[in-house]
Parts: sequence; C-alpha cells; structure tokens
Amino acid sequence: MANTKLGNDVWNDDELRASVDAYLYMLRLEVASIPYSLTDYSKFLQTGPLRDRNDASIRYRMRNISQVMEERGAPILRSFSPAPQVGRNVKKKINELLDERQVPTRTQETRSARREGPIELSDILASLDELKDLLANLEPQHMAGFGHNNPPGIYAITPEDVLDASDTVTALGRELSSELTDRQSISELTDRLGRFGLKLAIWTGQRITDFAKAGSIAAGTGFGVWITGLGDHIIEALHMIAKFVG
Repeated sequence: MANTKLGNDVWNDDELRASVDAYLYMLRLEVASIPYSLTDYSKFLQTGPLRDRNDASIRYRMRNISQVMEERGAPILRSFSPAPQVGRNVKKKINELLDERQVPTRTQETRSARREGPIELSDILASLDELKDLLANLEPQHMAGFGHNNPPGIYAITPEDVLDASDTVTALGRELSSELTDRQSISELTDRLGRFGLKLAIWTGQRITDFAKAGSIAAGTGFGVWITGLGDHIIEALHMIAKFVG
C-alpha cells in the first residue's frame, strides 16, 4: 500500500507544480463550460505526482491556490473556496509558478476561453481534424524525451497515449456525425480527451524550464507543439462539443 503523507507534511516542488498546473487546467475547462469530474481528476492526480497525497490534502491545497489566485485578481475554481491559511513559503512558490505561467486577469481569461456564436457540426469536425494533425506531430518520430528519464512522480507521455488521444478524436468525429448520436459515448470520449489534456499539461509543467521551452519551440519538439496550439486546441474542441451537444 502507498505511504500516504499527512496533509501538513511539506509539499515538494513537483507536487506544488502539478497542483498548480492541474488547477489552471480545470479552471480553463470551467471557464469554457466544459464538464469534468473533480473526483475523477483527483484520483487521476493520485496515480502520478500526487500519489502520496489523500483527497482531503489535495482539496485543501487547491483551496490554497484559490486564495493566491484571488489575491492576484485572477479567476478561481468555484469548487475550491479560498483557504487563507497558506504558509509563507508555499504562497511564495505558488506565486512564482503562476508568474511562470503568465496567469491572465479575470477579464482576459473569460474572453479568451469562450467561442461566441452558434456552433455548427462542420466547425467541430474541422477543429477535430486540426487536432489530429497536431497530435500527429507528437507521434513516435517527434516523441524524443516524452517517456524517458522521468523523475519519480512525473507522468510519462508515451506514443501509446498520443495514439489513444488520436483514436479518441477520430471516434468523437464519428459519433458526432452519426444520425443516432450517443450522448453517453460522446461524454466518455470527451472525458478521455480531457484526461489526456490534464496529463499533458502536468507533464509540460513538470519538465520544461524557460530555457528548454524556447529551445523546444525552435526544434519543433513535443512541448513546442503544445505551446503553439495543442493545449489550446484540446480546450477549444472540448468547449465546442459541450456547447453543441448541450
């Protein structure tokens, strides 16, 4: 059985970084009206960088992040009310992580996350096709460094993960185009794509420094693809589908 740490144990940098990246990812989903399960995401985090933390500990850390976000004038997750008892060192680290990620103001976040106007099926299918093209850039020939030499607790993004995401996108296009739309299947597929997005967001946050970030963009490696569109495109596609299906 895993040795679960107590909630008041000192959180290491990997744990704090994963928590911030997961929080920001879930916030983007919430702002874009994309449904997701907090319980499922918490369990998902416990399979990786937060494997030594229980659900109560993770929830309280998310509330700490809400407190720091609120102090910065940024939007917060509705499910995590701010908890003001944030240790000075933890608050400093959370602020540093948010600075690195250039967290926008409330107005900027809301404006950039939503697609205005009606959503047509053709719009979604075009978006899914573009997403498949972006995922193709992460397939084996461009996967250098994704699944190797990961420090303990860091998710490894493997070629299998990327191919599964691509298959999920294909299945979504097929289900949405069917005359007999299966809402349950669409929900399960969007959940799978959402979890891939969470895993990828945490992987990039854990591994990439500012210097490596610039180099990867120039080299066209996995993180460069994320920065230049994959992460945003996953959110956009999920938002369009949620709005279309209702």
